[in-house]
Amino acid sequence: MTELSIYQHLREFADRFEPPAPFSPHVEISNGQIVMMMSPSGAHDLNAMRVTNQLAQQLDDGLAAYTADIECPLAAKMRRPDVVVVDEAAMKTMGAIDASAVALVVEVVSPSNPANDYVDKVRDYPVMGICATSREFP
Repeated sequence: MTELSIYQHLREFADRFEPPAPFSPHVEISNGQIVMMMSPSGAHDLNAMRVTNQLAQQLDDGLAAYTADIECPLAAKMRRPDVVVVDEAAMKTMGAIDASAVALVVEVVSPSNPANDYVDKVRDYPVMGICATSREFP
């Protein structure tokens, strides 16, 4: 099997998968594996909401800040950033947003699993065509 065929199989599975509690209803795909995410805490979601609101006030027309699945099938990856800035035209889809339409991703680092944000996602985003930088804020 090719990496792309494995991704397509996992993607079909992810579309139908309903994870048990306490996992979130969204899954990610990376390195030929389904990545199940714990439901974020209220504090985590509050920080993501604050970033989303601040960005939304500064974006040019035609751009939107929100939370969405983004994917790059050729890279065999699907991720769900905490905040994504994307061209509104790319939002007219029934599935995940194509990573090529992404202008910015923001991750609120989870204390319970920082390696996922600092290592795994920082590795995956450039492969998906999204430039990655990491900055820690107090």
